[in-house]
Amino acid sequence: MIKNKEEVSEFTAHILRTFFQDNNIEPLINAMDEDIIWFGSGRAQSAVGKAAVAKQFIDGKDDLQPCILSQEHYDVVLLGEDDAVCQGSSYMDTRADNEVSIHEFQRITLVLHKASDGFRIKHMHHSIAYDAMEDERLFPLQYGKARYKELQDELKARDNQIELMLSQLPGGTTICAMDEYLTTKWISPQGCELIGFANEAEFMEATHGNTVSLIHEQDLEKIHNELMKSIQEQRNFMCEYRFRRADGQLIWILNIGKIIKNDQGVDEAYCFVSDITERKERELLYAKADRDVKRQAAFMMELFNTLPCGIIQFSVDAKHQLLMSNRQGWEIYGYDEESFHREIKSPLQFVLAKDYDAIVNTLNNMKPGDETAYERLTYRRDGSELWISVLMKRLINMDGKDVIQAIYTDITNEKKMRLEIEKSRRVET
Repeated sequence: MIKNKEEVSEFTAHILRTFFQDNNIEPLINAMDEDIIWFGSGRAQSAVGKAAVAKQFIDGKDDLQPCILSQEHYDVVLLGEDDAVCQGSSYMDTRADNEVSIHEFQRITLVLHKASDGFRIKHMHHSIAYDAMEDERLFPLQYGKARYKELQDELKARDNQIELMLSQLPGGTTICAMDEYLTTKWISPQGCELIGFANEAEFMEATHGNTVSLIHEQDLEKIHNELMKSIQEQRNFMCEYRFRRADGQLIWILNIGKIIKNDQGVDEAYCFVSDITERKERELLYAKADRDVKRQAAFMMELFNTLPCGIIQFSVDAKHQLLMSNRQGWEIYGYDEESFHREIKSPLQFVLAKDYDAIVNTLNNMKPGDETAYERLTYRRDGSELWISVLMKRLINMDGKDVIQAIYTDITNEKKMRLEIEKSRRVET
């Protein structure tokens, strides 16, 4: 026997809170009558019998998100000693830390029967309030009219935006068939202007839509290959090619677009084309200049490596680390390039102990622009004597680094000859 209406509303609130706030479906399923009838908020949410209704909630358990109920209100009508109808409403909001955001006004109706072991739910109907319904009407007529006008306004605004964007883009748009002529089905006014035609009618009269006839024949194969790849890889296409204007002038075109099936299921190319002639001419000019620079650099490097003297650059700090060397730089000392760069980290490795302090002192005192010259004895890799004449200068190199550059030549034979002459003179005296 039902004690009072409060008992009914408390049971209904308990079912809702455990379900929505705790995501616990067991109290609801345990309270279902074997012959329960259920309507949910979704279009297909309907079931009869405890097993079928319980399955709906079990299958959907993973979709539940913890919610907070607020502004709860319940109305109860007692239908006798053991039966009652309770309808409730509340706002349902997901928690602030949840990645899902829900804010809805929900309603529930329960038809209950109180058995010896507690309430049994005979019928349950849950719904979410339809915001488009006006409080005083049974059908959302005003919403339907407003929505229709809203859609019309949106379409008109989008058309205007598209027209404005097309008029401001530095190029034109076209739609071409994917046939052997890439037949133009439509071309924008900006596209006509780009290729020197007054309008679409003039373009069609002059070309009959034959786009291929205006493309430089040497570029046709690469365009065809790019379009085929676009279809195979299901991606946008992009290609640059030469195009003949109405006045016969060749211009460079950049074509970016996508191949889309029309209403008949036939492929069509939707293209945005722009004139890149100035950019292409600059690129070609830069490419030529780059080739010229590389050719000159190769010549200078060859000249640099064939000079009959060693040229090295090394750092001005205490390490005096070797930075670069030409071919004679290592060959004078009897090295090949690989062993020289592997074994020699500083030119001071070639300085004899008796000369080391004097040369280091000279290096440390050199200021930008200073230069000095001297001759000294050293040894080749094979241990043979080597006399070199050295000219050093502190300067800023081509990379903008402050370095010391040394130019040295092999004067071994000349030095030995001079020493022999001096020795003979001393003997004579």
